[in-house]
Amino acid sequence: MAKKPVIGYMQCPDCDFPDAEVREDKHSLAYRYCPECNLQTFTREPVKDARMRARMRANVSTPGASVDASGAETPHVAEPSAVDAPEAAPAPAQAFIPGTPAKPRRVGLLLDD
Repeated sequence: MAKKPVIGYMQCPDCDFPDAEVREDKHSLAYRYCPECNLQTFTREPVKDARMRARMRANVSTPGASVDASGAETPHVAEPSAVDAPEAAPAPAQAFIPGTPAKPRRVGLLLDD
C-alpha cells in the first residue's frame, strides 16, 4: 500500500522539529508524523482534525489549497458538522430504591496455610 501524500507540515511537540509531516489516515483524518523522533499523533474526532489542519502549514503542491492576498497559502478545511451538533444529555443515574438488596462486594480469596 502506498503512503498518502503529505498535506502539510507542523512543528513536532516532542522534539521541536519544524517540518513534521501531516498526512491523512484511512478515515481521511489528519495525523502528524515526525521523521526525527518518529512521533505519530493521530486525530480521532472531526473537531481535532479541523484544529490540526488549521495549525499546519500547507504543502505547496496540496490540491484544494488557496493563496490569499498576501501570497500565503492556506489549506482548504471543510467545517465539521459535529461542531454544531448539540451534546447528548448524560444518562440518568440509577436511583436507590429502599428495600432493594445492595450488590454484593467482591472479596479476595482467603487461603488457609
